[in-house]
Amino acid sequence: VDYLPEKVNFSTELNPDWYLSENGNIYNSSLANTVIKPGETKEVVLIVNIKITEDLLDTLVNSAEIYESYNEQGLKDIDSTVNNKVETEDDMSKAEVIVSLVTGKTTMYLLVALVIMIILGFGAYEIKKRVLNKKI
Repeated sequence: VDYLPEKVNFSTELNPDWYLSENGNIYNSSLANTVIKPGETKEVVLIVNIKITEDLLDTLVNSAEIYESYNEQGLKDIDSTVNNKVETEDDMSKAEVIVSLVTGKTTMYLLVALVIMIILGFGAYEIKKRVLNKKI
């Protein structure tokens, strides 16, 4: 289960393995009936949209947790309880996303390119004026 932060939009078109429940949480069942051996990891991908506004320029925290687990022997996880939202357990994970704006990047690149062209042009002019004109 993924506990999306507010202001984050979920789309089933971008995430065919995920579904939105009535409680607002997003669930993935793509690993159902998949054997995961001890020490082995599996990855699921979730794509979301964030509409950037002035009040959203901040750090968003997205949390995900193992909602349900089972095995052939019927054993329970010894160090965590599924679906309890306890962040200190190893079945819970969170990711912090910094939402910010970067302005002036294109202007900076254009300005640097212009300065380099001016320096090269001035260098070529000086070489022609001082070195090549003396040989003629």
